[in-house]
Order: sequence, then structure tokens, then C-alpha cells
Amino acid sequence: MFQHSAKTLLYTYRILKADPGTAYRVPWDCWDTWTWTKFQEWFMDCLHAKINRDDKRVGRKLTAEYQSDLLIDRRTIENYLYQRLRSTGSRGVLRTREMQDRYPFINNQEEV
Repeated sequence: MFQHSAKTLLYTYRILKADPGTAYRVPWDCWDTWTWTKFQEWFMDCLHAKINRDDKRVGRKLTAEYQSDLLIDRRTIENYLYQRLRSTGSRGVLRTREMQDRYPFINNQEEV
């Protein structure tokens, strides 16, 4: 299958969008001739396939609880780095393991 680049897609989009009645030969469909309507249908099919890919993966990173913990960690890190808000004498401030490993000085705030 022909690997089309973003540049080729944008070029085709611009040609067909400029004049919807134009027929243009696209390289990724065995040089078939497409119109604006055909391009729109193809693009929407690709978009729907990407959105509705029926991803059956499960894991802790996809749970709502983990995502909310990441949000809380983000706020804690932003408060520490940008507003210099500290929880002195606190240990285990961050909730997720990744953020604890990345920011150990925030997770274990010593008395100043």
C-alpha cells in the first residue's frame, strides 16, 4: 500500500477544496480519480475508524481514578513549581508512581 504523507494529503485537500468539481488523481488509491465528495467520504471513513477502533485495552492508566490522580498531581506540581506552595513536612504528596519518580523533591517535602 502506498504510504501517503501529510504533505500529499494537504495538497490533495487544497486542490479539491478550491474547486469541488475538479477530478484529481490520488496516488494512494492506485491513481484513481477522486472528486471532493469522494475525498470527504474517504477522510470521514478514516476518522471514524480511528475514533471507533473498539479499543479493548484495560489497565490502570485508562481508569478514571488514575486519570483524576494525574490531574491532582499536576496541580500539586504546578503549585510547587510556579506558586512555590509547599506542604512542609509532608510525605507522599503525589499520588501516581510516575510522578513520584519524576519529582521526588516534591513528593517528599522536608521542613525548611
